[in-house]
Amino acid sequence: MDGVLKGDTLIAAYTFTSEGKRSVRQVAFLIKDTTATEGYGDVRKQKDSILFKNTAALKLGSWVLKEIPCPVE
Repeated sequence: MDGVLKGDTLIAAYTFTSEGKRSVRQVAFLIKDTTATEGYGDVRKQKDSILFKNTAALKLGSWVLKEIPCPVE
């Protein structure tokens, strides 16, 4: 995954393979303290990529990632 942190917002490109085809989906997360909330908005298709039409107009979803301690072995 490649991305750019703009202020408190991470805009990244998620690359994956499905049914033998490589695709890219743009993702966005608002970073606050120990959480990352996924952003969503209108998208457009460009070749094998799904990109946001306007990253400035993203809305926050209900999907929140929370930081947890990582056990050390």
